[in-house]
Amino acid sequence: MKSQKEIISQLSKEEQLILQNVMTLEQTNLYIKDLKENRSKEKEVIENVVKLIEREIRNEN
Repeated sequence: MKSQKEIISQLSKEEQLILQNVMTLEQTNLYIKDLKENRSKEKEVIENVVKLIEREIRNEN
């Protein structure tokens, strides 16, 4: 079985560039997806904190 380096080295320069661009695009998409998920989690945490504060304020009154 050929190693990844051997397989890539058999590609033309143009094919290697295309592969590199595709991999970069995929990494970017994964990064964006991760940011969106983290933002959703962050929003959820903030909402929970606000609910806790509101509950405490109601309990004081």
